Amino acid sequence: MTTKTELDAAKLRSLAAEIEEKHKGQFLDLRARLEREEGMKLTPIRNGAGGSTCRMAGITATSTSGAHGAVTNWANAARRKVLALDAELPLEASAE
Repeated sequence: MTTKTELDAAKLRSLAAEIEEKHKGQFLDLRARLEREEGMKLTPIRNGAGGSTCRMAGITATSTSGAHGAVTNWANAARRKVLALDAELPLEASAE
């Protein structure tokens, strides 16, 4: 049974790849899709410096450069989390 706190590595890989592909030329469309279909939440940091926080799929990232930076940082955090999850998997027993 999957709990809310468990992360889906395949989903994280897919979202990070989509962000990498589209964040430069299609950011507004990407943002709208992620908010609508993936439940992404972008909120401004309340220090008045223009930063943002991005929350999606159990991962949170921030950026002092606004929404675009927060989404890009989220993709980087997702890739790091996938690497950590992959490292936790037991190695396959080799066939003898």
